[in-house]
Amino acid sequence: KKCHFKNDHLKAVVLFFMLFSAVVGHSQSFQTNHYRRQYDAFAAQQKFEIADLYADTVLRVANNTNNFDSIANTYQWLYEINHSRKNFEKALHFFQVRTHFVDSVNTLKQEATEEDLRVLLVRQEEDHQKKETAWRENIRELQLSGEREIRNAIIILGGMFALSGIVIFVFYRRGRQINQVLEKSRADIQQLESFKEKLYTVLSYDLKNAFTAFENLTNGLEGQLKTLDQGESVQLISNLHDTASDLKSTLHNVILWVGYEAHAKPYQPDFFDSKAFVEKVIGRFRLQLTSKRLTASAFIPDNQLVFADREMVEIIVENLISNAIHFTPSGGTITCFSGRKEGLVTMGVKDTGIGISPEDISKLFDVKEDFHAIGKPSHKGSGVGLILCKELVERNGGRIYVESTVGQGSTFYFTLREK
Repeated sequence: KKCHFKNDHLKAVVLFFMLFSAVVGHSQSFQTNHYRRQYDAFAAQQKFEIADLYADTVLRVANNTNNFDSIANTYQWLYEINHSRKNFEKALHFFQVRTHFVDSVNTLKQEATEEDLRVLLVRQEEDHQKKETAWRENIRELQLSGEREIRNAIIILGGMFALSGIVIFVFYRRGRQINQVLEKSRADIQQLESFKEKLYTVLSYDLKNAFTAFENLTNGLEGQLKTLDQGESVQLISNLHDTASDLKSTLHNVILWVGYEAHAKPYQPDFFDSKAFVEKVIGRFRLQLTSKRLTASAFIPDNQLVFADREMVEIIVENLISNAIHFTPSGGTITCFSGRKEGLVTMGVKDTGIGISPEDISKLFDVKEDFHAIGKPSHKGSGVGLILCKELVERNGGRIYVESTVGQGSTFYFTLREK
């Protein structure tokens, strides 16, 4: 308490002396010199607290009056006091503060008056803020620009990868298309070669044999007619008519087969009534059936529809009925029938003819086999008809097969779609 009282007393004495000096009109220079002498005296006596009070008081008064010299001197005193007290950290602080302050005052004094310096300081502060703002904006713009560059680079790289993928996919797909075209071309060439081979075989066997038979019958016809009686002449003319009919049928089937093999006739399926269709085809053979005293009938459900190419099915049924007539002796029967199962309609042509042996059944649909050798030699037929039937049935998505017993007849089946 005594110490605090003593310090307060010293402060009061110093303030009173400073006020007294101001009243008596001493100049600031005089005051500064006076306080300097007081400071030196107390500092020499190592009364640092009193000297510190003098310096602190002078600094407050100098700040209020903007006396730069007094402020600088006071900072110098504070430096010396703390240095003498071996408070080097604080002494260094006041030394740095004084140095900075003196540098700032010198700079301001060189540029303008005190008012101009205040304005200049404000402007400098504003400029500094503007530069800082601009600098921040530049940094922000650089960041945005960098982000845009990175984004653009990613987009470009992504586009390049996507384009590369598209190019690879296009080349891959194009390669597959080319391979498919090549495969199709090879298949077409193989099919053409197979067709040429089949056509050559058909022309070699069917047409050649048909013409040979016709030639044999007509060869020497004029001479034979003079020696034959009426019955033999009628039989010869009948054989000649049958041979010509077989030749016409063979030639017709060859023309149809070549046309379908060459895809000259398009596949055009539609719905039609199978019973009415078959009865119409049977009607075309009434003359032949009557001449051989054969009976033909159709046992097909009413309104049974099939989905197929009408013209192709007509050729199939005509050939099967024609073959049945050809290989069925007089007084026999021919039956057309049908049934349905699992969306398929199975149609059949059954006869009571000479029948076919198991070993001959495997030859029926083979173009390389001689159809004329199947069955009895007296019953000639055209192999190309069954080959054409097989081609047309398969074009309609079905299959054809046969069941037969020698001496009891044959049944030819083929399937068609119901819808």
